[in-house]
Amino acid sequence: MIRQILFIVFISVYTVSAQTQDTTDEYTLRRSNPSDSYERRVSSTSDAFLSDKKVFYGGNLGLMLGSFTNIMLNPRINIYESKVSSILGTGLMYQYIHDRIWNVRYNIAGVNFLVHKLLYNTLFVGVEYEMLRIWSGENFFWSYPFMIGGGYITLGQDNFYSIGLFYPVHQGANQVYPNSIIFRFNIGF
Repeated sequence: MIRQILFIVFISVYTVSAQTQDTTDEYTLRRSNPSDSYERRVSSTSDAFLSDKKVFYGGNLGLMLGSFTNIMLNPRINIYESKVSSILGTGLMYQYIHDRIWNVRYNIAGVNFLVHKLLYNTLFVGVEYEMLRIWSGENFFWSYPFMIGGGYITLGQDNFYSIGLFYPVHQGANQVYPNSIIFRFNIGF
């Protein structure tokens, strides 16, 4: 029940935010400058929109060695849009897990998508969705975790880093993440 309430609250915040971004309509634009052509307004708006985007390349790296080995690579491409204070991103993921105590080896590969909304220029709330294939030898299965969370982000001219906590709201029948909070640290250039 709490998961559904958190999901509804999160979607509501995004919906309200999107609706408040553009308050001008075609009638208001025509009245303010009747000699201005529609084509010129569209092209200047598109140019301004493109100049407000920044593309960051980065991702996550993970390494744990010992009786439990975990190696993770997660390159990502993130697009920051300053007009709407949002970050859209996608990435690939590969993870190798070897548990020497239980003599088990797993490989995990897939894609992930994210949408983060910036609040007060340093805090963010976001959703992330992953499509993962998990296999060990000949056996494999798919998992589709959907996570919500938030954290702290610092955006610079040419880089960013973020620290966040995410909770897997839905994973389907094949759970990859435990039902606990997941810590994430991202760097982008």
